[in-house]
Amino acid sequence: MADQQNRFFHRKKIMTIFFICALVLIGLFMRLLYLMVWRADYYEEAATRLHERERSIKAARGRILDRNGVVLADNKTVCTVSVIHNQITEPEKVIAMLVKELGISETEARKRVEKYSSMERVKSNVDKSIGDRIREYDLAGVKVDEDYKRYYPYGDLASKVLGFTGGDNQGIIGLEVIYEETLQGEPGMILTVTDAKGIEVDTAGERRVEPVPGWDLRISIDRNIQEYAAQLAENTPMRSAVQKAEQACATKEADSVYIIAMDPQNGEILAMVNYPEFDLNDPYTLPELTEWKEDGSIAVVDPSTLTAEQKQEKLNAMWRNGCINDTYEPGSTFKIITMAAGLEEGAVSVDDRFYCP
Repeated sequence: MADQQNRFFHRKKIMTIFFICALVLIGLFMRLLYLMVWRADYYEEAATRLHERERSIKAARGRILDRNGVVLADNKTVCTVSVIHNQITEPEKVIAMLVKELGISETEARKRVEKYSSMERVKSNVDKSIGDRIREYDLAGVKVDEDYKRYYPYGDLASKVLGFTGGDNQGIIGLEVIYEETLQGEPGMILTVTDAKGIEVDTAGERRVEPVPGWDLRISIDRNIQEYAAQLAENTPMRSAVQKAEQACATKEADSVYIIAMDPQNGEILAMVNYPEFDLNDPYTLPELTEWKEDGSIAVVDPSTLTAEQKQEKLNAMWRNGCINDTYEPGSTFKIITMAAGLEEGAVSVDDRFYCP
């Protein structure tokens, strides 16, 4: 009787363990089925990301146009040169090539080549012709990707209004930074398959996610009116805003001159001149500086002698748009208020004429 009870107990225990194991196996099978069928796309994408190296492609920045469609800010094709440590097979040749073609020191080139990273940028904004020459070397681990650099066809025209971009093509001042989201676009990517050591698999090729260019920005400024902002004097020919500003500075012994031309019908700004302007294609170069000495004479200051803090202060002053950031007397703009008051009180009519020599 005792043996029969023991056999029954063991049989029951074995069946219980069997059903538990069967349930576990069914659960694992269902989980595996779920991962392989319903979650297959997700894990395939995750695996691809794990084995792919990304190289960013900058989007072409949107252009800035005047009211007539004249391009005031455009893009110039340049290149970005990078190196991938794990793929370099001839480091000395790569270092020598970088020194020769990019004009950097051997120490800097060696630092970039020997640095352990997925990708090390050596230099950006490289001229396209130089980038093409570097490609011709066909050295393993050296990547040359096309890029864009901001270019301003008219140099210093409306410099403090348009603003300029930095090394990564991001807006720094002016309209370039105010409309950054509109102009910047969406960058693309070059995706290459790599093995466990980070070395590209040649047979796998590469795929591209194309960048989306930024939107163009059309502004109310008229290039012609910007260049010819106002008449110099009665019965004299029109001169450029800069010429007028230079003469005004010389005549009035002024440090700067501001000229704004506005459409009275709708308030659109047709021209905005801040003299002196600066070269948008070289915005970090200070002009020759002068300062007053204690004896009343003027001394010339060499920009190279300035500290980093002093230079940044001078650059900020050079970039400052006085037309919208500074305060000054209303001057002739107050004539509108005087005229409105005269008309309201009946002291004058719209047919009255006055001569003011």
